[in-house]
Amino acid sequence: MKIIDKNQFIIFPIAYDDICRDMGALREIKRNSSSIVLYRSFLYKHMESIHNYIQREGDKSERYYILDMKYIDNAGDRIFNQLDGFDNVMIINVGSFPALSRRIEEDLKSFDKKNEGWFSNDSTYDVYLKNKAMIENIYREIEVSIVDSYTRRMTEQEIENAKPLSSSNIYSNMYIDTAQLFYNVENYRFMIFRLLCKIYEYEEHNFDKISGFISASSNGANLANIIGWLTGKKAIFCTDLGPKYSLTLKYFVDDIRPKKNYVYIFDFLCLGTEAKMLNAIVNVKNANILSGYGFASYTKNTEGILAKMHSIVNLKDEKFGYRITGDKEELKGILAGDKKNEFKQYIHEV
Repeated sequence: MKIIDKNQFIIFPIAYDDICRDMGALREIKRNSSSIVLYRSFLYKHMESIHNYIQREGDKSERYYILDMKYIDNAGDRIFNQLDGFDNVMIINVGSFPALSRRIEEDLKSFDKKNEGWFSNDSTYDVYLKNKAMIENIYREIEVSIVDSYTRRMTEQEIENAKPLSSSNIYSNMYIDTAQLFYNVENYRFMIFRLLCKIYEYEEHNFDKISGFISASSNGANLANIIGWLTGKKAIFCTDLGPKYSLTLKYFVDDIRPKKNYVYIFDFLCLGTEAKMLNAIVNVKNANILSGYGFASYTKNTEGILAKMHSIVNLKDEKFGYRITGDKEELKGILAGDKKNEFKQYIHEV
């Protein structure tokens, strides 16, 4: 079972744990394309892991255990009974699923039901209210921390030898090395999960209309492949788009079907050059890009196809200090020096 350890809180992210299991069994599991991957059931295996962890840790002073039920729509009979008797337990993000709410209410009559969820006692609820903002923002904090850990400001020597970004022909004062993310399995799976959440946030009602996920970079292709597998959708790879036009049309254009809808997947979106070029090619095929999703972005363009782009982390919003210019000499003037990332691994396996 995955846990998120933050200050005095232990969070059990049930849906994330389940999707991690799926990602660990890519070859063994086939998913129906009509299924919504984020909706999960709360199973006895989940409760057994949670119960054993709380029992092993004991009711440690100032430790609180949170069951995050977001994207959980059902649960087994009498499954929550095992939490009865534990102090410092919270069940939050239950959502609008009457069957799940009834199950919790029937199993945990000793718990206090509040607007925000179920709490083992009043003092636990008071602790939740005092820390509500932190608890609600914990996923955001992890996202920013992960992106930050793969971001580094360039040194003066590196700027002297710098070449423009291949996708947009401009210079930047930072490396956003998202390829390194794939070497840390825990971070990679967490960001895939959050990417799925972002896609579902905007495309819940369009999901059946999506014919596939389309990408224009090598890292984007890796992401589109995983997202496509998890959702049962086709992945189309259109790499090498950019100012130095090196596209070999025959490799993918035939996969783009007229009157079909696609979702663009990217790792990092700077100015959106690749997205605009890909959109033009898809339109030539009389198809449509509904929207785009990725790990990080710099642009906040509100026009054309770029208005449909969404990222987990926007560098401008989080004040990363990322800057771009078309002149290498100008880049020297905005150099901010080396950046030492301090990353804490919040997510653990127990």
